[in-house]
Amino acid sequence: MRTETQQELIDIIRFEIRGIPLPDGFLVSDEESLVKLSKKHDLSHLVYDALNKNDIGFSDSSVIQQYYAAIWRSEQMIHELKSMTELFEKEGIDFIPLKGAVMRDLYPESWMRTSADIDILLREDNFETACKMLTSELLYAEEQENTMQHLSFRSPANNVNIEVHRMLLTEYQADQNVIEQLPLVWEQARPYPGHEHFMQMSDPCFYFYHIAHMAKHLSRSGGCPIRSLIDLWILDKQPDRDESGRAELLKKGGLLTFGQVMSSTAKAWLEGGNVPSEELEQFILTGQLYRNSKNRVLLGIGSDGLAKFVLKRLFLPYDLLKYSYPVLQKHRWLTPFFQIVRWTKVFKRKYHGWLNARVKVYLHANHKEIDQLSHIKDILGIKNNDEE
Repeated sequence: MRTETQQELIDIIRFEIRGIPLPDGFLVSDEESLVKLSKKHDLSHLVYDALNKNDIGFSDSSVIQQYYAAIWRSEQMIHELKSMTELFEKEGIDFIPLKGAVMRDLYPESWMRTSADIDILLREDNFETACKMLTSELLYAEEQENTMQHLSFRSPANNVNIEVHRMLLTEYQADQNVIEQLPLVWEQARPYPGHEHFMQMSDPCFYFYHIAHMAKHLSRSGGCPIRSLIDLWILDKQPDRDESGRAELLKKGGLLTFGQVMSSTAKAWLEGGNVPSEELEQFILTGQLYRNSKNRVLLGIGSDGLAKFVLKRLFLPYDLLKYSYPVLQKHRWLTPFFQIVRWTKVFKRKYHGWLNARVKVYLHANHKEIDQLSHIKDILGIKNNDEE
């Protein structure tokens, strides 16, 4: 059952995205609660815009700041994407913009779709060269928090974060059936009109990746941003959508049920009607923008049980170990050696603290919480791969 604050936020989203008038006599029942909920999902800018346009008073100045910050971020990200486009077009390097860099153009106003960074995908054979160009030509600073999946940069003029991906998802983040569909992204990519190397995914691939990314958030991070549901509703309404192609990819990737449930939830929020699961709705609404630590732990341990979870941390499977030690992807025979190397980390005090914290969360959780998360996974038909 939705709270008054949750319903007010949904009404605001409908007004902002669809232009549906707020209900007659609309008032904010609890300003503090609405601010807290909207900030958790980075939607404060929509709250201010909707209330301002409807002449509804609001005293929290931080919401106004978030509104102007969203407009500023959007303009800066558009500028940086243009700079990267000009560079890669000149150098003949194919790249595909991901997530928010694409979605913002589908919103009524680009600033309505916020994002923490600009994500782009590069081909493996020009990944290193392209990254060097970002630092030498655009003077981007490489960040310390890099992974095998992507490198992170920061633009010098406006501190915009850029994540340059060499792969979309790993076995850490998705089921093998999902991973097997991802090569289609490059096979079906085509240049944007007026460009040669600024590429776009096919409609089925972009839709599939969006669903897979949502599944990653739910199964690994224990939450899902509300804006992902807004994105999904917008994608479901695209006039040139390839529904049969989308369904075929989702079926092959084992995400058809997940996609259908999430689409139905998004439709209920934006168009009215009943959600397929109130438990799922509350799981999303009460979560965080990126993760809910408690849910994340319970999802990770709950699928295996505590004993198996601890055992897997001591003897990490090859499919996960190779992301900690990339050399294993070429030399799998070194797995026993790197398993021993990893134990030097496992037996350090810092790692004990990491593991103990998760064990305590699980032991202090009640069976109702664990069963509820298990039920949500069953509704969505998802699996999860816990990370360290």
